[in-house]
Amino acid sequence: IFGFESFSVFDSRAKVWRTQNSLEQLCINFANEALQMLFNRKVLESDKQLYAAEFDPGDVPDVPLNHKGAAALVYIELVTAKLGDACREAERREDHHKMGLEMIDNIKNHRRQEPAFQLPNGRGVDEKLWKIEDRRYFPAPGRFVVTHYADDVEYHVENIVEKNLDKGHDWLKTLASESGGATREPLVLQLLRRGLGLEEEAPAAPSTPAGSMGRGRVRLKTVASDFRKQLMEQDGARRGLIPTLERTQMHFVRCVKPNDQKKPLLFERSKVAGQLSSN
Repeated sequence: IFGFESFSVFDSRAKVWRTQNSLEQLCINFANEALQMLFNRKVLESDKQLYAAEFDPGDVPDVPLNHKGAAALVYIELVTAKLGDACREAERREDHHKMGLEMIDNIKNHRRQEPAFQLPNGRGVDEKLWKIEDRRYFPAPGRFVVTHYADDVEYHVENIVEKNLDKGHDWLKTLASESGGATREPLVLQLLRRGLGLEEEAPAAPSTPAGSMGRGRVRLKTVASDFRKQLMEQDGARRGLIPTLERTQMHFVRCVKPNDQKKPLLFERSKVAGQLSSN
């Protein structure tokens, strides 16, 4: 998958490769998806300006933005919201594995209620249509699939709750808390303390994405929520990566991987064509 993370390990008993994507790959692909959508928007805006300069107004083609990536971002937001709910319950019930499985059930229940799977006149869920969706996006217990801009990626929930609740090593907290103002890297120290929860952050404006916690719930600081904030936050002077890039004049370099053998002057036609069609 071009630019997206999909990690596999070889099962020596079954002699097959099995996907082992977890929280790390989900966060990486969250960023890749957001960057791909930013790329699409900027390139489309640039193309429209070029068409407007070269053609009469009535001859400018209406090129729609590819919404596949936007749908993936909405789905990832749903997954991370349900993961946050699972982590909140896991801290109370101390059963991380079970909460990971319940997270998938909650995602399923939310997806079943989407308008695309409802019968006309409020007659409930179209079970035949939902069965097709269920088979594709929840292929096995403890696993779910996200359709990214480039392709489908399968994730598993084993240890995902523990990873999302990771608070950092005690020795790192001690280092950050005992370091004085004389450090040569005050910005690094500030970011380190904030990341470890040793420094209070300004209260963020309340937001409630699809499937997220409702009113009256305590906001839980997790790896995924911090990652999302660093990627998408837009709160006054504090901006995440995407809002910061939005304010710049961007230029792009297209990189193509010609072959998997890492040999010079060898172009695999199908591999190159696939990358160009996905970019």
